Order: sequence, then C-alpha cells, then structure tokens
Amino acid sequence: DLFGGFSDKSWEGDNLWKSSCRAFLFSIVNSAGLAPMKLPLTGERNGNAVWCHPSWGPVFGGGRDLYIHDNWNTGKNSYSRLGSSYTLPPGQDKKTFLAGSEYFLVAEIEVFAVQQQE
Repeated sequence: DLFGGFSDKSWEGDNLWKSSCRAFLFSIVNSAGLAPMKLPLTGERNGNAVWCHPSWGPVFGGGRDLYIHDNWNTGKNSYSRLGSSYTLPPGQDKKTFLAGSEYFLVAEIEVFAVQQQE
C-alpha cells in the first residue's frame, strides 16, 4: 500500500493541534483496489488537522486518522483509523483502508518541505 498526507502547517509545536483547510491524506495504492484518491478533512474537524509534539512522528486527525510512530521502522507501532477528521471512502473499513491493517510497519517514508515565495 502507498499512502501519505499533506499539511500546509509546520510540525513545530509542543502538544498542540493545528487547524487547516488545505491538509489532506491520500491513497495511491490500496488493498481495496480503488483508484488513487485524496481524502480531505471533514469540514467540522479542520481544527484537528495535525497534532504537533516534539517526540512524536506525524499525526493527522483528531482520532489519529493516521499516526506515524517516531520509531516508524522498528515495529508495527504506526496505525490508521480514518473517519474522525479525514474522509473515509464509502464502504471501506476505517482501520484497514490505508495500510491493509490497523497497525503497520512503515517500509519507507519521504518528507518534503515546500517553501512559499514571499
């Protein structure tokens, strides 16, 4: 499975939620066999777009819709529970859609920083 997330907010912060109207999760390859798709924030939960903590990996969504553990490559500590803040595709299981299972081992992670021109 191949999936990820985008946030227009910095990950800097200590125990705080950041809101966004532009953050989203995405699925490129999934075990359900669905086409690549963008999973936007639900309107009422955009205040919980991302959770920022200096010793945690990326967290998307108030129900930890996608949580990448800080030791992402050492065990099945990362997990997905879509549907709290980010849209779950109709008919899909909130715990298995992104990674094929609720808890998963991250094989590879890529992070890109986008700088805005002033």
